[in-house]
Amino acid sequence: MTRISLIIILFALPIGYIVLSYVYLMVWHRKLWLFDAVMHEDGRHTLWGALTYWGHFLACLPTALFVSGCLAGGTLIATNYNIALNDKAWTIGFVLIALGFVFVLAVVWGAVRQVGIQQTLHYALQKFERDNVSSWGGCWNQFVPSNVVIGLGSAAAGLILGASLQCADAVIVQRHPGWWAQWLVLGLAVLWFLVLCLIFRTGRRSYTEPRWLAHSIREIATYPLTAVPAGLGAILLAHYALYPEGCWNTTVPLWSVGLFVIACILVIWQLLALRGKDVIAMSQKPSFAPEGLPVTYLLASHVFEHTTDIIFVVLTTPGFYVLGLSILGTYR
Repeated sequence: MTRISLIIILFALPIGYIVLSYVYLMVWHRKLWLFDAVMHEDGRHTLWGALTYWGHFLACLPTALFVSGCLAGGTLIATNYNIALNDKAWTIGFVLIALGFVFVLAVVWGAVRQVGIQQTLHYALQKFERDNVSSWGGCWNQFVPSNVVIGLGSAAAGLILGASLQCADAVIVQRHPGWWAQWLVLGLAVLWFLVLCLIFRTGRRSYTEPRWLAHSIREIATYPLTAVPAGLGAILLAHYALYPEGCWNTTVPLWSVGLFVIACILVIWQLLALRGKDVIAMSQKPSFAPEGLPVTYLLASHVFEHTTDIIFVVLTTPGFYVLGLSILGTYR
């Protein structure tokens, strides 16, 4: 498989997931045009409203940033065979990250226009859980179980991608750089996760609250098929632009398999913890489905409120990766 083919596949996965979700909702609602149809489980947001649910993106921003760091960090750890400094890397990296945060500022502006400053801060400070339910760090804390799984899977996928890449340029340094340079981005992502857990006093409830665990499973069913492959595709695209002559190495790092296994065990544990729980009863019941929505609907509708997350990950992940390559090439 060529790099171009892999890039196409990685970007096609989230696009395909979104298209299939739309088709499912179209059949469920018996409507071709859904952008003006109320379809969110809160009973207020249309499809267009879910796509432009700016407050939700601000609540998910810490998670999106964590996933970006895990994807880029995992790839950088394995991409350490031939490190060459490319003069364009610093500029490209900073521009991509700057675009990501300009995007965030635009979303903040949109959220303020939609719901006002106070409610925007409510989302950004992680107080929002669901309609009429708020708590200190409630949003982050209900994301913690899924973040652990997605973070492990993202780092493992990055390791596999990184192991297949070898930087090549006019000057090649046949030497591994310092370990701190390899681990810098992933280390910062893990630090970000731990600091937020301390700030929001993450505790036992994140792993025992059935509603939060059900929410976690829905995130696990969404991110690995949308933001994660899109982020990997963006990394590969940036790498190909900087090192078009780079070669492939099909080696799969053994410990990436270990990370995947741990992630799968955690998913199984969460599913077992939800065994016997009425997930439909825990979900919100909008006016268009007073009896409750099926799990398939909850999964299909969920992807649309995460489209802004995908855009952010696509912008920042290659930025972190390219800056990481610059550090690896400079401090070898």
